[in-house]
Amino acid sequence: ITITTEGNPTTGYDWTEPVVSDGLDIIGWGRITTDGPEIVGAGTIYDWDVSADKPGTYTFTTEYKRAWEDAPISTITVTIIFS
Repeated sequence: ITITTEGNPTTGYDWTEPVVSDGLDIIGWGRITTDGPEIVGAGTIYDWDVSADKPGTYTFTTEYKRAWEDAPISTITVTIIFS
């Protein structure tokens, strides 16, 4: 499964390393600048590919925040059911 969201690291905000349930694996991740790599302020698409070894219910959580601040401005929590 691929989890996708938007962000803009040029503002100082970035998505944190995801916290996942035991048994859920991040098998790949990436980010693509939507307006070209040379444009300051360009938006970015983030994606994480996840997989599980066995059926079950798992969670994936990441926060959108600045590295030097404690509180995120956004949090994504996804519940994934593999059957």
